[in-house]
Amino acid sequence: MTVPAVLDANFADPHARPAQLVNAFCGLYVPIHPDAAIAAAALRADPARVRAVGRWLVRRLCGAGDVTGPERSWLLRRSCDPGLDGYYAGKVAVAANLHDAITAPDADDELVDHTGRLLRSMLGCSGMGLTPAEYPPAPQVVEAHARHLARQKPSAERFAVAAALADRLADLAEHASRLASLYLAVLDREDWRPLAPQPIPAG
Repeated sequence: MTVPAVLDANFADPHARPAQLVNAFCGLYVPIHPDAAIAAAALRADPARVRAVGRWLVRRLCGAGDVTGPERSWLLRRSCDPGLDGYYAGKVAVAANLHDAITAPDADDELVDHTGRLLRSMLGCSGMGLTPAEYPPAPQVVEAHARHLARQKPSAERFAVAAALADRLADLAEHASRLASLYLAVLDREDWRPLAPQPIPAG
């Protein structure tokens, strides 16, 4: 039995629960890096089932307290689920010690991009989960993300995330103007400007 086969069986059974995967994976080699066969199993399944399993895994890891090793790397780079991640984005930041990871000088592109998604989710999750105002390291995390962003290649997603963060930093009170200016300085660069959304011509 292989991991893709276990996933196929779980996803195909409408009564199977995500928790059953824990025992099913026992004794199997589960890679910590992207795996084409595992990705293919996820693509064959109902997207809603796949998201449910992913959210269960994130919540399970976050509930374990401080996370280390491969699990921490996964949380820091791949756990963000657009649309529902506001419920646990803050928990990921705390459990995976996002502050230490993103303030490191050698933060990789995958970590920087995922940090932007987490911050964007936290800024819009009032009433659902932890907001930046409730996350003490938020100013340092935002500043580190903005500085790493400045050395990255421009992309449409990075532009959208930076613009959203610059627009919604009011939650950080006295830090808001200074931090927003870091993002705006990047977005105003000549190599980033072409990515700005163009206005829709009038009828």
